[in-house]
Amino acid sequence: MHLIRTIIKAIFLLTAFLLLAFLLINAFDEDLNAEIAPFTDFNNIAPSDDKNAYFHLMGMPAPVGSRPHESGKALVYRANKIAEERGLAAEPDLWEVEKELFGKKRVEIQGNVSTLCSPREKPCLDTYIKNKNNIRKLIANNQVLFNRAKHLRGYPHYSERQGTELDFPIAQYSKALPRLYLADAALKAHSGQLSRALTILENDARFWRMMLGESHTMIGKMIAVAYLDHTVSLTSELASRYSLSGKQKKLVRVIFTPLSKNELDIGSAFRNEYLWASTILETALARETIRGEKEESGYRQWIWRLIQLSVYQDNATKNYLYDRFAQMVEISAYPAPELLNYIKTKAVTVADEQEEIGFNVVYNPIGKIMNGIAVNHLGWIKYISKPHNLDAKLRLLTVKQMIHEQGVSKSKIPSYLETLPTNLRNPYTNDAPTWNEKSRSISFLVISNERENLESDPLSKKITAKL
Repeated sequence: MHLIRTIIKAIFLLTAFLLLAFLLINAFDEDLNAEIAPFTDFNNIAPSDDKNAYFHLMGMPAPVGSRPHESGKALVYRANKIAEERGLAAEPDLWEVEKELFGKKRVEIQGNVSTLCSPREKPCLDTYIKNKNNIRKLIANNQVLFNRAKHLRGYPHYSERQGTELDFPIAQYSKALPRLYLADAALKAHSGQLSRALTILENDARFWRMMLGESHTMIGKMIAVAYLDHTVSLTSELASRYSLSGKQKKLVRVIFTPLSKNELDIGSAFRNEYLWASTILETALARETIRGEKEESGYRQWIWRLIQLSVYQDNATKNYLYDRFAQMVEISAYPAPELLNYIKTKAVTVADEQEEIGFNVVYNPIGKIMNGIAVNHLGWIKYISKPHNLDAKLRLLTVKQMIHEQGVSKSKIPSYLETLPTNLRNPYTNDAPTWNEKSRSISFLVISNERENLESDPLSKKITAKL
């Protein structure tokens, strides 16, 4: 009996010692890394409000008779003000503010949009022509939105101005509307207005390139990549279907221009993602406090306070997250060959290390767990590769266009491809496009979006241009 008491006492003392040691380890926070402030400063890249397409985009659904740019600015500024007044406790939903400002007069796209297919997923020209009556009816019934979409493409800059904690309601710009814009260009080409159609597409491509280069949110950049892909895919269809004049060939080549270094680098999006990730727990704590006050259940806030004081260190978490996101900014700037080499040699190992909890979770465990939630290394790698994959497609389509324009015979295509300069070869490997005589197509291998392929054979996704 005495032995049992001794064992229980020893276990109790050991547990108390370990708990005390754990609390002492977590009693002190780190100094905040001085590099974080400039890392998260976006003020030096913000354009003037009147030149910023973002406000026009946010004001697209404003009531008829409103000025979209001014309405969008009022919407964003109002939401930012509410967020500032509520502090981190805010769950500021731009939809909520939009309902307050636009009410039931919100302009939404009307009609059957099912015939507006996706050009980057399959050829759409024949579908547009087959459904031309419905498309023309859609344009007529949505003239306000359609004209606003045209005006949107006239702005010289794009920069999100909502607070970091605000949702980004890209659905303000209905998915159907950019496709309707492309369908209109396709029907213009079909009716003999090919130059007008290509001018529309060139202007569309310019806008999405601008958004890709100047947006500082991940969703903004990825949407720009997707819609630019739509535009170049339809342009490729038109260039294959119709005989082009010299001026029209120049417009096509402009649309197919490979991406610039600034358009390829999505690092600014990771800086913005860091701002969101570094305030997750503070935001949760503030919201639980408000919720507890509403429900008159104060225990909620005390539980969260205890968590914050005992197992969470704010500066340490921000420093830890900064190291991870700064690494992603660095990787975003890699040229395609260096990115491929990183994926082959380090990416999976780094991801596994970041996902493993291990002994280092003893200090600031909640912060470490938050890091695991906020930083998906291989997921981010897939985002970084998307602009490079689109760049490969643009190079491929440029080569296709050159083969058509120069009248390269089928027998000479293999030797012609070997003479291509570096800026028209596979951006990852510097290989010439692969020629398939049977399918009369050229192709590149680009980075796959599947984790298993990233681990075994990252360069396993094929993009093809049929001649």
